[in-house]
Amino acid sequence: MPDYNVTVSLGGVPNTLGVFNVKAYGAVGDGVTNDRTAVQAAIAAADAAGGGEVMFPKGTYSIAYSSNVGIDLRGVANVTITGPGATIKTANAQCTGAGTAYYLILSDATTENVTITDITVDGNGANNATFSVADAITLVGTNVVCDRVTVKNPSDSGIMFSASGQSAITNCYIDGGSVGSGGSPHSAWSAGATTDVG
Repeated sequence: MPDYNVTVSLGGVPNTLGVFNVKAYGAVGDGVTNDRTAVQAAIAAADAAGGGEVMFPKGTYSIAYSSNVGIDLRGVANVTITGPGATIKTANAQCTGAGTAYYLILSDATTENVTITDITVDGNGANNATFSVADAITLVGTNVVCDRVTVKNPSDSGIMFSASGQSAITNCYIDGGSVGSGGSPHSAWSAGATTDVG
């Protein structure tokens, strides 16, 4: 008899090998419930397994911040975050401190081989309007990629991008936000610098 290596949460949502369904970790996706803890648990499980796909079924996943961060990808490796038909959304009243930096999805130099693809990211900017920095996605690290991602309503930048470490933005749509580095973002990218993308 084959061994399928399937675990099931109390809610009856299975995890198949290599796929970490956020609902199996308690996410609801109703646009109201704070799904941050469940999403971080799924990411941590994928990272601990040596990599995998963190999958968001259709729905809107409201994310309240912890220490000014929504979804924390620092130190994560070999993980793909995906969710056709799903939206990751900043909860109301998360960005409320003047002079404070906030990040809905944060990676840094310790993030490796992470892809965010086929998902919508909603910064909920109208309800998060006080900040010094409030990026929807911070794309930093080694081989950190945003592909086929729609970013809407960012409070500040849609994507903060660093070309160092061979990160990439491909086939994305960003509605709103700011463009930084004092000029065309393409000149900053080609120099391996950092810029904000509206």
